[in-house]
Amino acid sequence: MEATRRYMAMVQEQAEQRARLVGKAAADSWAGPRARLFREDPRCALDSNLAALAAYVRPGDTVIDVGGGAGRLGLPLALRCRKVINVEPSAGMVEQFTILAHEAGIANARVVPAGGWRRRRCSAMWRWRLT
Repeated sequence: MEATRRYMAMVQEQAEQRARLVGKAAADSWAGPRARLFREDPRCALDSNLAALAAYVRPGDTVIDVGGGAGRLGLPLALRCRKVINVEPSAGMVEQFTILAHEAGIANARVVPAGGWRRRRCSAMWRWRLT
């Protein structure tokens, strides 16, 4: 428990230091040029990690990718299943996912904007939930 408190204090101190040095962080830190860095061609050969995931996907499956970003995992999987649903809190990533799916001609993938993550305190642990 004490280690958790110390860690959370360090995280808070780092956030305060960052705010002092570079200003308040943007509401969507994944937007703009940064979001474009996470785009990959969904029709390229799969890397070993994605190939391992793809081995479990069947043509009739629906894949739900929570926090799927610009679609690095979800869009290649959409080529192998019935449907992909990307639940994504970042407006910048939602935009890139939508553009990339359209450019790649992938019509069975859609993104659900999550409206942001909200955290709440549950006993000694932090838990995340969609709002």
